Amino acid sequence: MIDDVMENMVRQRLRQRQGQVYCPDCLAKDLQQDPAEVRAAMDTLVSRTMSVAEACPCGGTGVMYRW
Repeated sequence: MIDDVMENMVRQRLRQRQGQVYCPDCLAKDLQQDPAEVRAAMDTLVSRTMSVAEACPCGGTGVMYRW
């Protein structure tokens, strides 16, 4: 259940900020959540091909919502 909630939070934020790239650490900071949980949610979402890997402004590897 907590994983579903986190996935929904991550998906919602990426949709809200369409075209902006986030790495797990930056997105966790933005959402005020645990980076490990955000990373797991992002990995799941990327595996579903709803987002693509890109370079985050901080220099890390991040994702961007594709649609």
